[in-house]
Amino acid sequence: ERAWSDFRALDAGAKLHGSRRTGLAHDNSDVDVLSSVPLESLVQRVRHPQEGEPSCFQVLEHVRWSKVPRLLLRHHATGTEVDIINGQVDCQALERDEVVRNLLSGSAEGRSLALLIGEWVRAHASEMPPRLGFPNAYTFRLIGFHYLMTRPSGSLLPPLAPTGSSLLTATPSQQPTRPAGDAQVLFTEWLRHLAAVAPPDCACCNSHWRN
Repeated sequence: ERAWSDFRALDAGAKLHGSRRTGLAHDNSDVDVLSSVPLESLVQRVRHPQEGEPSCFQVLEHVRWSKVPRLLLRHHATGTEVDIINGQVDCQALERDEVVRNLLSGSAEGRSLALLIGEWVRAHASEMPPRLGFPNAYTFRLIGFHYLMTRPSGSLLPPLAPTGSSLLTATPSQQPTRPAGDAQVLFTEWLRHLAAVAPPDCACCNSHWRN
């Protein structure tokens, strides 16, 4: 990934996280990064490159006021957006990624459902912008994983362990029940569940389910 390679030239200690680390990224996914240096120093490097240093990025947004400040860059060569938070500010980001990876490996249906949820979130991005308080793809996917654990017609995913990032090991009598149907059936079930608990004026859930 060229955007990631060029960013490492700015911050060699940076780490990937999010969808590109968990395997849920699509071709146009942002590159989510945990920086090892302050965001302010990255802004200065991008806006005022050192002599002889190529200008690879444009600053799109620097949100200082949020609980977890973030910096959004655009990679000139590819148009890929790089979403950066400081690794010292969010110390649990990599652990959350590990939780997602374990959830994906805990159920064959989990990955397919997570990908379908991601497509649905992208299709409704203009109606559900996270900047206005709507859940992002990560949050909707967590709801999807929880649904697989609590599915009324038979769970498909064991619960998380009380601590750490691993899943509980199911006993023979607790083995997940396999569904009749494919990932699209599970997605429809999940969306129906979402519509049942969503506010009546949530057009995205309810209109999709009615269709």
